[in-house]
Amino acid sequence: KYDEGVLLYHGTHPDAIFDVVDLKYVGTGEGKQFQGWGLYMASRFGVARSYAETESQGTLAATGAASREFNQRVSLLEKLIGNRTGHIYTMEVRGSAVKTFLNWDRTLEKQTEEVKAILKAEKNFGLTLPADASGHTLYRALTRRIQAETGMRFGEAQKEASQILKKAGIKGNKYLDQPSRKLPEPQQKYNHVAFDGNDIRVLKRNRRKL
Repeated sequence: KYDEGVLLYHGTHPDAIFDVVDLKYVGTGEGKQFQGWGLYMASRFGVARSYAETESQGTLAATGAASREFNQRVSLLEKLIGNRTGHIYTMEVRGSAVKTFLNWDRTLEKQTEEVKAILKAEKNFGLTLPADASGHTLYRALTRRIQAETGMRFGEAQKEASQILKKAGIKGNKYLDQPSRKLPEPQQKYNHVAFDGNDIRVLKRNRRKL
């Protein structure tokens, strides 16, 4: 049961056809995972649409002596295939899970009661943090510690950080979308980064029910 589900949108590549979320594909799209490892979803349909449009743009290109002929062939192929567009998925995320999402922009003192209880139980995951530490500060510090201890690359360490947080009960991150950064708090919207696909139900693809 998806208790008090939160509706969010996910924009993705034209070839990404699915009805169940599988996080093994995380990191293969346009997003750079700046706000942590996980599945990115937007509160605004327009934000998801911008990602879908970006994913639709061809990335094949070459430089050097043979580049002109190669790019001409790519251009011809794209014309034959047609202008493909990315997909926008409507998803429902468990309300109880969203309450445990780490707020990227707020200090740890201003997190939800659920997140604060987890951080207290985990003693901030053994991290030494400044008094004004935010969710962003904690996630980055955890990622850096993993890198230092294991030698993992940044992306791999972020994935491990997300898994550690998920195991403790923090099921994702959330951060203000760009339009919200200049708006008063009641009008602000968040992008969400989910660490657990089991918390997500796919409802629609391009506004058509699945």
